[in-house]
Amino acid sequence: MKILMKMKDHNSYKILFVSILLLSVSLACNFQGLTRQEPRDTIPVSTEAVKELQEKFGDALDKLNQASADVTITIDETELTSLVTFELQKIQEPKIMEPQVYLRDGLIQIYAKLDQDNVNTPIQLMITTTADEEGYPQYEITSAKMGIIPFPGPILSQLKAMIDSVLSERMRSQTNQVFIRDVEISNGLMIIRGETR
Repeated sequence: MKILMKMKDHNSYKILFVSILLLSVSLACNFQGLTRQEPRDTIPVSTEAVKELQEKFGDALDKLNQASADVTITIDETELTSLVTFELQKIQEPKIMEPQVYLRDGLIQIYAKLDQDNVNTPIQLMITTTADEEGYPQYEITSAKMGIIPFPGPILSQLKAMIDSVLSERMRSQTNQVFIRDVEISNGLMIIRGETR
């Protein structure tokens, strides 16, 4: 009888262990589905890409100064990733490393690593951008996650301040002479269409 009880106890432990294992696998699979998967292609970073982007803005302004009413600026993922990488190097906190910026599905998709006390946590930001009524670029963070968890309020506030610095202020200074009509994001490109102010 004792042997039978031990076998039953042993079997119930096995069943419990298998149940916990299956539950863990199921949760892991579900959690993976909750986060957008980072595209597999790695975007290179270079100072040349930033220079090319600056030249594009310069050419657009020259065109406007020569009495052209319309202007279109096309920014690619390499140029934007490079710009964000170099701008992030100027910011001490929060320390964000190895950004990859994808321009797909109407979104600026940013994947990076957040360094907190030498612990790297994967982060992702999904940003929409449009032109406001005054013809300046506007953005909205539609999703911000650390792993699978939404960003805590204070860190999200710091990130918004950082994005203001990188995107809004830089773009606003470059587009003072341009009234932006619309911004289109797809297939690795951000296309900004505008006209003389």
